Amino acid sequence: MPAQQKAMCRACGYVGTKASMTRHLASCEKRQAAPGQPRDVFRLRVSGGGPFWLDIEAAADATLDDIDSFLRGIWLECCGHLSEFTIGPEPDWAGDAWEINPKPKKGKKAAPPRLADLLSVGQKFGYTYDMGSSTDLELTVQARGNAAGTEAVALLARNLPPVWKCSECGQPATQLNSWEYDEDTGMPLMYCDEHAEEADEDALLPVVNSPRMGVCGYEGGNLDEWPPVDSKG
Repeated sequence: MPAQQKAMCRACGYVGTKASMTRHLASCEKRQAAPGQPRDVFRLRVSGGGPFWLDIEAAADATLDDIDSFLRGIWLECCGHLSEFTIGPEPDWAGDAWEINPKPKKGKKAAPPRLADLLSVGQKFGYTYDMGSSTDLELTVQARGNAAGTEAVALLARNLPPVWKCSECGQPATQLNSWEYDEDTGMPLMYCDEHAEEADEDALLPVVNSPRMGVCGYEGGNLDEWPPVDSKG
């Protein structure tokens, strides 16, 4: 696996490092030609540790709930765990929530704050899915501008799937043992289809392109087929 995993632009197929992808997305012609009316958007990088990272676009009038739903769908959801964002110096974003959006009067339901009220370019904030076997992410606001689109949150780029090797034969791994770990790397033992047949079936989980891989009961997200495994980087 390379030291820095490259990613692919979803609009045009460009493949590049984190730095070059940042530059590319600022001027990608196919992204700019997307259907829909121009609107105020943020571009964010989501870092999941190791080789896993995403670039996403979120409408300025979207909410943290929209980002939460997107991240659960593409990277995280397994058993309906709780999640939280950490924005600012306090360890728990929820403690500051009422300062941003005061508690409503009885009988009224407050609308959640918009991203435009919470985020600024250059800002970094955290996200945690599952308060037990946690998956922690870091989000960075890279830019704000106008772009066409219809989704509250959309995928712009995603890291190419790392090629993990079978612990027994070195061939590409498709499954992992969530109960046993390599003492040197700290990674779960991984197997090709052939050697997975020799492992405890109850311990096996699929190898997927997500920082949640091998954790709890995670078996994959809603866009695991993209980018394709055989993408060139």
